[in-house]
Amino acid sequence: MKALVIGANGFIGANLTAKLLKKKWKVRVLVRSKETKFKDENVYVGDIANLNLLRRATKGVEVVFNCAAALPHHKLLDEEYYKTNVNGLKNILDAIKGTKTTLVHLSTVGIYDSLRDAYVKTKIKGESLIREYEKKFKVRVVIIRPTIAYGPGDTRPGFLNLFRLVKKGIFPLIGRGENFFHTVYVENLCQALVLAAKKKRVIGDDFIIGDGKVPKMKEILEEMTEILGKKPIRFYISRTLAFFFLPSRRVRFLTEDRKYKIDKARRILGYKPKIGLKLGLQKTYDWYRLNGYL
Repeated sequence: MKALVIGANGFIGANLTAKLLKKKWKVRVLVRSKETKFKDENVYVGDIANLNLLRRATKGVEVVFNCAAALPHHKLLDEEYYKTNVNGLKNILDAIKGTKTTLVHLSTVGIYDSLRDAYVKTKIKGESLIREYEKKFKVRVVIIRPTIAYGPGDTRPGFLNLFRLVKKGIFPLIGRGENFFHTVYVENLCQALVLAAKKKRVIGDDFIIGDGKVPKMKEILEEMTEILGKKPIRFYISRTLAFFFLPSRRVRFLTEDRKYKIDKARRILGYKPKIGLKLGLQKTYDWYRLNGYL
């Protein structure tokens, strides 16, 4: 198949592109920086604000994977999230409008949560825009809502900072760590993205994608201590106290249950998450160490 990956220099986009190339797909990438490992003839450099560029990049491809997003840790102004997650998405939809190209769009399970920052609000708006375009222009879209993604190439603060703290001998927990924290290893997520692109009958549908087993927060940290061979000091902070020195959204994110159903993806997509938490964290740690992050 012939595909365009938008945001191919990012964490998920880079992993997806590598998987597609391994499967012998014909891949184009749209990236914001010229500093990329991809061959020049398959690279489109620019921004999704540029509709003409998008039209050139999407011409003749069977599927577009939209992995571009303004993310929460970017700490942007609200209008910047809107610019990428809504206006940029609108340009992608306009570029494929009137064609048989399928868009596989990365959204978030955050749309189900009560924690709604600018990132989540713009993702909700983006999904509404997709449904509007489906109705008006018959665009072909599949929405993928990942749980908390991690894996090789993930340089965002979350898992990397946890590994760094455990390496220093600290086992940081807000509360008792009994809350469920639904992860998705990036290779599992990429499997779902490919399935969504290949199965025509799922066009117009949406799927939650997560790992098969949902760990508790303390289990994630326990696996990290085992990988690092550490016996860190268990550092518990009461949830009430944490609200005094951490942003309330962060405290709630780390202490409330985040558990989602992936039955629909298993049943309709044929999704079978292959990498569990133990192996996923080991592969992630190995990548961090190899690339100088730990």
